[in-house]
Amino acid sequence: QRSLKRHLCSMEYVIYLAADIINLILGLPTNVYVLWLIVTGQRGTSSDVFALNLAVTEILSSLSSLTYIINNQQGSNAIVFFAQYFKGFVLYGRPLFQGCVCVERYLAVVHPVTFLKYKPLKYRVGFSGVVWLLVIGTCFGYMLVKTTTAWRSYAFSYNLVLFSVMLFCCLAVLRALKLQLRKLTVFVDYRVFFRVTVTLY
Repeated sequence: QRSLKRHLCSMEYVIYLAADIINLILGLPTNVYVLWLIVTGQRGTSSDVFALNLAVTEILSSLSSLTYIINNQQGSNAIVFFAQYFKGFVLYGRPLFQGCVCVERYLAVVHPVTFLKYKPLKYRVGFSGVVWLLVIGTCFGYMLVKTTTAWRSYAFSYNLVLFSVMLFCCLAVLRALKLQLRKLTVFVDYRVFFRVTVTLY
């Protein structure tokens, strides 16, 4: 039984190590390139703010993989501290900024007047600052009390709420686009009918 348990632990170690290596090799260069495209892009629109923050979060999550790889070799308490802290960005930073992107697209399609009202860059920068404060605080909480039942309940509720928001936004956008397509089809049919009627007349 001990040998089986040791074998399972070694298999779990290999799987986690392989996932960290893949995330580091593929994720870090890709997200650095995305960040470079956003920063050096010609558009410079305010819509890129949340995408930029999401790219930074993905880079930090890749650094989490790096710290875990180093920790597997060194076993330092300081490295464990940073590894657990950066892992919080994967669990809490990424879904929060993904939710921000979804809400932004939802407002642009379903409520364009409200979207134009809050389109200036200052609103997005201010909201991003608030989100970063929330993410940093949540990462500290995860690092200190991640094993408690209360924290696990909070983490589950946190991700469930964000998932529900993103799902609602996606479905609302699809529904709005479907209605617009239907209206456009009816409009085109009327134009064709009018032209045929005039031609026959």
